Amino acid sequence: GTANGSASPPANNNVNDQENDVIIYAMETSPITNLSTASVPGTKILLHGPIQIRVGLLQLSDENAFVIGGQVPSWRDIWTKAREKAQREKGLGVDPTIK
Repeated sequence: GTANGSASPPANNNVNDQENDVIIYAMETSPITNLSTASVPGTKILLHGPIQIRVGLLQLSDENAFVIGGQVPSWRDIWTKAREKAQREKGLGVDPTIK
């Protein structure tokens, strides 16, 4: 997606419904406006219209996904600490779920 004017390559995403304990896997087939690696965990996305599924992955783009925003505070804390640690160490590819 794009955020702050920067584009990121298509990405695989874990889409879940916390209320119903459902996990769906999705692939960004083209950039989704306001969605990027800088998006906080728990960012809400509204899915609409027909959505193709290939190899078990929802195929998402601006045509069928709209970023609403939001966050999950406990996930954001972990994500923020991991990003800060990566910035201090200037590392790449740090898993943001590591406590």
